[in-house]
Amino acid sequence: MAKVNKKFYLSLDFWVCLIVFVTSVSAAVHVDLDSVNWYVETVFSLLGLAGMVYTLFFKKRSDYK
Repeated sequence: MAKVNKKFYLSLDFWVCLIVFVTSVSAAVHVDLDSVNWYVETVFSLLGLAGMVYTLFFKKRSDYK
């Protein structure tokens, strides 16, 4: 199991992914299958979540500048 990065808050990647996730998750929850907006917001939600998981578990501390 991967170790949790305890300095994740220093990474700009984490904050950008968090903002993308928070702003897109509400639209993805309200399902309207006739709207293309729902699909786009779901993709952004998944990308934001994947970015946060990457920063928390897989990004090394030496990558921070």
